[in-house]
Amino acid sequence: NAPADLNMAVSGRYRNVPKTKESVVDDLRRTTLLGIVLVLTLVVAQFRGMRAFVFLVLPIAAGIAWTLGLIGLFHPVLNIISSFTLAVLAGLGIDFGVHMVTHYGAQRERGVSAREAMVETLSSLGVSMTAAAATTGCGFAALIAAEFRGFSEMGGLAGMGIVLSLLAFLILLPALALLFDRVRSEKRALTRRYPI
Repeated sequence: NAPADLNMAVSGRYRNVPKTKESVVDDLRRTTLLGIVLVLTLVVAQFRGMRAFVFLVLPIAAGIAWTLGLIGLFHPVLNIISSFTLAVLAGLGIDFGVHMVTHYGAQRERGVSAREAMVETLSSLGVSMTAAAATTGCGFAALIAAEFRGFSEMGGLAGMGIVLSLLAFLILLPALALLFDRVRSEKRALTRRYPI
């Protein structure tokens, strides 16, 4: 005769592991969506027009897709920590595009042609962006030596993803800029000017 306030529950590994996995997947879905929304909100607040939006979003999406492709090629098992790597890449990888789009827009505003503006952007920023990608990638890659599997997997994926994000911007942004210029030329800064 059990008392009326007695609560019975099943516990143990076979119950807790699926519940934990379900909770982690739900957290990943929510935090990834929140990260994307926050990054896109900042892009819209800083840059004006669809042109700048496309210049930033398409290459970073390509860089993340290339990273996912390499992940799928090697079939690593992602854990909780390494799963957040893609949100980290969205925030860190888009920095290359922010610098390129800002510099390119400033050159266009000066009246330089799209081709010359992109050549000036790449020659001015190429070395510093490559150094930034190398230092950030190496910093993440150093985590490979960690004994904790979550850090070691995240380090390799993030290091590779940073380099692929830079490559995506170096390959796609010039092509997008020249394509948009052929469709509709626009000679203005792509960033918003806020009074200080």
